[in-house]
Amino acid sequence: MTPRLRIPLFLQIFLFLVPMNIYLIGNGIGSGIQWLLFRYTSSYLGNGFVFLSLEIQLVESGIVSGKTALSIGVWGLAAGIIVIATILAIYAYLEGEPSYIRFSAILNFSSAVLLILAIVLQYGISLNGPSGISVPLGIPVILIVAIVQYYGLFSEYDDEKVPDQS
Repeated sequence: MTPRLRIPLFLQIFLFLVPMNIYLIGNGIGSGIQWLLFRYTSSYLGNGFVFLSLEIQLVESGIVSGKTALSIGVWGLAAGIIVIATILAIYAYLEGEPSYIRFSAILNFSSAVLLILAIVLQYGISLNGPSGISVPLGIPVILIVAIVQYYGLFSEYDDEKVPDQS
């Protein structure tokens, strides 16, 4: 266990607590907050948590289709990538391997791009359309975490200055 790797591990786990998306459904018939693995929705049909696994089941059964199904699929892929990045960060911390933190950062960046794609597929390029309005709060947080993880000084070799080659 390397103490220097605590910060990137904490940041990686923190991503599961950050709301990724705040949304308004249609013309105000509902609203909600979406995290990586679940969402809380409030509408005239009721309030409650909807887990990503249930959304994937709804797509598989054909109840949800079209752009919403595609959006859920891309969101699920992005969430899976962040889970893999978290497993890599835990491994890096336990084994003292800072090189895995950089790979985790690349996965986080890829996941942020996929999350943006999922939101654009659902709400349109302006994040405002017939499906509703979206405010992707968590995407910048993922990008910041990826930058800190990629450029952070987490290796014992990062402190050493490379001698001039001239």
